[in-house]
Amino acid sequence: EKLHKKNEGMAILVTLLMGLMLTAASSGLIIRMVMGRKLGASESYQQMAETAALNGFNRILATLNNDNDEQYRGYYFSLDNKEGEPDVQGDESLDWDTANNDPRPKPLEELCTDTSVGLPVGWPRNELQLTSGTQRNDGKGPIQLFYRMRQYSQPEDGGQGEGTFMIEGLVRRESAGNPENYLARTLLTRSLYVQSLVAAEGDWAVMAGKYMELGDSKVTDHNNNADGAGMILLDVKDASAFDTSSECSQSARKSAVDANNQEIGSKIWPVLKRGFPLTTLFEKDKLIDSVDGTARVWSFDDTPAPADPDLDPDSASFQAQCIDSVVCTRLANSDEFKTPEGVEINNASKTISIKSDVLCKDQSGFECHVFIEHLKLSSTQLLIETGQRPVVLHLEKPQGDAINSNLSGQIKLTGTSKLCGTTGGSSCNGKPERLVITANAGQTGMACNASTHVLSFEGDALPHAFIHLPRGTVRPSADSKLHGVIWAHSICAKDGSIHLVTEDSSSTVVRAADDLWKWSEEGFAGYGRMVTRGIRGTGLDTFRRW
Repeated sequence: EKLHKKNEGMAILVTLLMGLMLTAASSGLIIRMVMGRKLGASESYQQMAETAALNGFNRILATLNNDNDEQYRGYYFSLDNKEGEPDVQGDESLDWDTANNDPRPKPLEELCTDTSVGLPVGWPRNELQLTSGTQRNDGKGPIQLFYRMRQYSQPEDGGQGEGTFMIEGLVRRESAGNPENYLARTLLTRSLYVQSLVAAEGDWAVMAGKYMELGDSKVTDHNNNADGAGMILLDVKDASAFDTSSECSQSARKSAVDANNQEIGSKIWPVLKRGFPLTTLFEKDKLIDSVDGTARVWSFDDTPAPADPDLDPDSASFQAQCIDSVVCTRLANSDEFKTPEGVEINNASKTISIKSDVLCKDQSGFECHVFIEHLKLSSTQLLIETGQRPVVLHLEKPQGDAINSNLSGQIKLTGTSKLCGTTGGSSCNGKPERLVITANAGQTGMACNASTHVLSFEGDALPHAFIHLPRGTVRPSADSKLHGVIWAHSICAKDGSIHLVTEDSSSTVVRAADDLWKWSEEGFAGYGRMVTRGIRGTGLDTFRRW
């Protein structure tokens, strides 16, 4: 009997122990299930927060990239908007908040950009709700998604390159009174490539300079209409003259270029330290007109030998070195002048014809570069064949040429003279993109008194040309007309106005130049009034969770 009772006690103890173990096991399973559910819910909330951040970024990017001209906000890509460290005074850079102030505290490169549209309501740093209705039914109250832009950092070079956004995504219950009561929060960091480009053909700069006196000049299409014919780019070092909307008025812009024509004010577009495109725009194969591998330098002058050399020293020097000829050449680093072979000089018709087989002779390639140190014509037509191969005239000496020839360093066309490209005959071919006048050398001052690297013409003496003189001067001696483009450091048209025609019946000059020189294919974004876009990511997205 005692043994039986002892066995019953052991059975009860074992049963209790087994019950305890089963209870512990089931409790652990329940706890694990609950924890797993909580972890699953937490992960789900985090994914919702990441989705909110991505969705918010896409909304911001779509707003900044809006193609509607009246809703243009691309200029924000060139401004920082950083909250900075809260314990570091002055660390913030909230330029988006003040971009549409008048005057603007920080100038845009496109100085007269219309910033009156401003930012959408709630931007840029307030939380914005993405959704309506609950995003998940867990029986504990409706859940909403929010996003907020933490900061934007512009590209390091001030508008072109990699920009970086930081966007917060949040998941919060609708009933949460405290903004810090969130279910999940994540920070998306995304980089994208920011690019400025000339979006429309009419926004190209057909005239550009750092100093301008335009007088009665005008810019038109071939039908004498000013609309759509292109812009006049005024490149300034100091933005203070265009700080306010009144200083960007049509009248104020007209005054900035000393123009008399009221309509031209709408074409003036001031930019801050834009600079000129490089001469590489007109370099494909870069063939140089030369003899036995040495660059050749050309001079032209039809002025009769002056009775007093001091009255016209340039022509006197030419006549002394180029006896009985209106054209002569020398080799770089040589002071020996001679009449070039193959050039057709017709004294009766007063023409100089230079065929394509004379320039860059025995060289195969796309274009030919020709150096000119003096060109002064008053009654002679200089016809250069450009139909087979474009010709780039450099108003400068070859690099390293130290000869002092006492010649002008100018191109001066007066009277009945003419300089133009032909297809081989005696008529101008009307293709300004195939006859380029350029130079890397020249002045840096802001005036019209330069004595070298000056292009001067009048009437129809220069009917078709693409002028690119980043340090040179264009200075008509009387009223003139040119079908082409003028990019020059100084454009001085007080002694004679310029009627610039920027297209013919079939194409604009800039479109024809782009087709010929393949600028778009080589990534050239254009030169003129630019818009800025965020176009693609340049790195991996990163998410930081709280």
